[in-house]
Amino acid sequence: MNPRADVPAPDPVHDLDELRRQAREAEQLRASLEIAGVGRWDLDLRTGHMTWSAEVHRIFGTVPAQFSETFESFTAFIHPDDRAMMLAAQEHTLADRGDLDVIHRILRADGTIAHVHERARFFPAREDRGPILAGTVQDVTREVEAPGILAATEARFREITETIDD
Repeated sequence: MNPRADVPAPDPVHDLDELRRQAREAEQLRASLEIAGVGRWDLDLRTGHMTWSAEVHRIFGTVPAQFSETFESFTAFIHPDDRAMMLAAQEHTLADRGDLDVIHRILRADGTIAHVHERARFFPAREDRGPILAGTVQDVTREVEAPGILAATEARFREITETIDD
């Protein structure tokens, strides 16, 4: 007999079904992020420890086993000309306890430059963890560089047509 009639007895079958449903949803979300080319990360603001998804490692060109999961390691990837802007944007986000939304350049592990779109949100401390900044990153290099490539192509086309006309 249940000593508290208003609290239903645990149902192990229902609990297992719920765990399976949550696992399916987590896998679907992971696959959706991968298909979209979006990586997720979080930063423990007490310890400076960062956790990156496999997609973030792919974008940055790193290998998880060789990446020191710290904020300092992340900032080393930010392009030197964008570092002050990116850090100021993050400081503003933390001061306002708001959202981060910034496009900046990174130097990938192989030395190539990429443009990434970072979005993040501050989450205050809870009983089970300290405050975190959790976010996403997406490689937007093609989108950022496309107008320049198009302009160069148009200029080359004009040059060729002018040569033909002469």
